[in-house]
Amino acid sequence: MIEQKQTWRDGDTTVFLLAWKHGSVNIYIEHKSTYFEEGDKVMLGNLWVDEDYRRCCLGSHILEKAEEVVKREGFNSVILAYRKETPEWLADWYKKSGYEFIKDDGQCIYVRKKLDKKLE
Repeated sequence: MIEQKQTWRDGDTTVFLLAWKHGSVNIYIEHKSTYFEEGDKVMLGNLWVDEDYRRCCLGSHILEKAEEVVKREGFNSVILAYRKETPEWLADWYKKSGYEFIKDDGQCIYVRKKLDKKLE
């Protein structure tokens, strides 16, 4: 796994890229604002798994590693958004992975997962 950390917009946002040969995910951490009223500061984006490697646990591994980074950075919840036209099997996978519905803005569905605990 490759982990890359970047700071955007004069320190307002930290972005982590976690990349494997056949998949990747971005983690966006907002330092001065939140994604929703509840104070959410972390969102996963661009979760991708090569089609030939789907349904063989690589996606679960990527999601688990992303959640570990979120906890390591001191946060205990994470948001993920997916487009309404996302296949039903993928939306079901997010739900089985512990993500709960929070919002439908007409284009995207937003889900949140409360993480067990922060890493020490």
